[in-house]
Amino acid sequence: MGILSLGPSTLFNASPIETLNAAAAGGFDAVGIRVTGRKHGDGSVAVSGDASLIRNLRRRRDDTGVAITHVTAYWVTPDLTLAEFLPVIDTAVELGAGMIVVNCGYADEARFVAFMAAYCEAAAKARLKLMLEFMPFSGAKTLEQGVRMIGETGQPDLGLMVDPLHLARTGGVPTDLNKVDPCLIYMVQLCDAPLEKRADLELRAEALTDRLYPGEGGLPLHEFLDAVPPEVQIDVEAPHQRHARLAPDEQGRMTGEACRRFLATRITRRVP
Repeated sequence: MGILSLGPSTLFNASPIETLNAAAAGGFDAVGIRVTGRKHGDGSVAVSGDASLIRNLRRRRDDTGVAITHVTAYWVTPDLTLAEFLPVIDTAVELGAGMIVVNCGYADEARFVAFMAAYCEAAAKARLKLMLEFMPFSGAKTLEQGVRMIGETGQPDLGLMVDPLHLARTGGVPTDLNKVDPCLIYMVQLCDAPLEKRADLELRAEALTDRLYPGEGGLPLHEFLDAVPPEVQIDVEAPHQRHARLAPDEQGRMTGEACRRFLATRITRRVP
């Protein structure tokens, strides 16, 4: 198994520093940090451009030993230019992260591909990779579309972040991953959910507030992990609104314990 990291969206009401501390409390090797809000100008998170906060994050990273491996920022939308993403690149470098998560907010695939080619070139100059996360409620809806978009950019430092919930909700199955070049899978996320989505729940709401810990639902997670490179980084993204009132450290601890219980079952099931 590769590095185990805590995804920032797992936690409710957590600042970037609290997210890092929660990863330490949960026994994670690494953490992802959200460095801006989901939309430009929403002001919900402002790591990028805050030199004092960046210093504090580096200090806590060093004190805890929890690596910051990736950052998440604005959705890539047609109203944003490359200039809005250059500070994100700078922040990732300052935090020691190697990858930036990308969410597609374009309806026009060709325009998104053109933008991503420029974004990748700028990131590559800083020795960073970009990860496209396909989601049914984004402009990159399916695994197949995500792979196609990556190929169309012609950029070697753009890969996939694969989420088992999004794979399932777009009609995909773990064996679909066998058709993807393993070198394109930069990171996988881990969570659980009922095999069939609740009829009264929208896909975006489920993804943001109604996931389960690994092993608590019906997604074929063992098969999912069997289909990805064995040393790929696993980023746990399992937010559920029932945890919203818990302190971030407690959310991190519970998430870490649940993941280790699940991953231990993988070892057990392989014993003859």
